[in-house]
Amino acid sequence: MTDTRCPVTELLVEQCAHCRPAPAPDPFDEPARPGGGWFEARYEGRCSHCGFPIEPGEAIRSDGEGGWLCSDCGSER
Repeated sequence: MTDTRCPVTELLVEQCAHCRPAPAPDPFDEPARPGGGWFEARYEGRCSHCGFPIEPGEAIRSDGEGGWLCSDCGSER
């Protein structure tokens, strides 16, 4: 073990999160969806993929491009 200290945190290098490499990604994690998670619609609108009306209270998610996806289209993408 070495007594080398981090120049930023002054902790021992072995104990410093700043100096340690990031952990490898878990190969079993699902890739992130481009639109994020589901939430409840607050306003009326239309699905950006199929054009179906979206009513307040329905589950929607972002299409990642500024629009919203209905529950059917959002599940497919």
